[in-house]
Amino acid sequence: GSATAPSSFQRRAQELLRNRKEVKYFAFGANLDEKVLTGSRKVKPLKAEAGQVEGWSIRWNLSAWPWVGAAYASAEPDDRGVPLHGVLFTLTKGDWAKVCVTEGVGWAYEVERVRV
Repeated sequence: GSATAPSSFQRRAQELLRNRKEVKYFAFGANLDEKVLTGSRKVKPLKAEAGQVEGWSIRWNLSAWPWVGAAYASAEPDDRGVPLHGVLFTLTKGDWAKVCVTEGVGWAYEVERVRV
């Protein structure tokens, strides 16, 4: 078979993970629910602490799948001065990969580097 070139997401993910044993992941929305993150996604955070990100806000701007019974949100840049509240999780590289796959990173969401 022939090898395919890595996608821009794969290159960015590799760059973010280079020389790291752990990944910091800022979660909001459904990933604040333990049943979602540790239950259905099988992610076991090493550490969790409250956090906020200035200049971003939650937006309910993604299409929902009615058969799933959920609505989907994204974080978008916002200059209104109201921070986005969430949780800063410390994850293993393996758990970060699970989050990326289950969140649809690369086709539904993109990874952004932010200051928490």
